[in-house]
Amino acid sequence: MEIKENLDRLSDTTQQYVDMKIDNVKLHVVEKLSVMCNDVLSYVFVSLLVVMALFFLLFAAVAFFTPMIGLVYSMLAVVGLLTIFSTVLFLLRKKLFLNKMVRCFCRMFFNNKQ
Repeated sequence: MEIKENLDRLSDTTQQYVDMKIDNVKLHVVEKLSVMCNDVLSYVFVSLLVVMALFFLLFAAVAFFTPMIGLVYSMLAVVGLLTIFSTVLFLLRKKLFLNKMVRCFCRMFFNNKQ
């Protein structure tokens, strides 16, 4: 009779352990997802502000150069600068963005202790 009681207690304890482990995994997933969502929203917000600032800076550059070289040439100069900037960003995309994103995701999903 005692063996059956011990097995029942062992079964109950094992079930509680499994339930606690499942809850622990759920908590870790929620924590990591909340950190990831926070980072994504922060990056989106900052990116939008940077794009707006760039838009107004380009508009100011066109307005500044228009009296000197004319509206059409000032717009072409700004487009040329944007093309050069975009090409440089495209060529350096792996070094600038991919490596940093991999590090960021590794830091989010893996503890330094592991």
